[in-house]
Amino acid sequence: MMRVGTSHFLNLTTATAYYARQGLTGEDVRAKLREGEIFIGEPVCQRWERVGLDFEGRYWVQTKLRRKD
Repeated sequence: MMRVGTSHFLNLTTATAYYARQGLTGEDVRAKLREGEIFIGEPVCQRWERVGLDFEGRYWVQTKLRRKD
């Protein structure tokens, strides 16, 4: 299984807090939203994937790795 962080956040508050640790402002985060770089809300996934939310309010997707024969 592999778990990957997404560009989807629970809400604007959690997105702003996440990017504040990287030195970005609230306006920077709103610009990311307008430009489609990040999203608010749960991501759409395939039926074999599982979605979760980490403690920071960022969504992740977990999927099984396919074995190559």
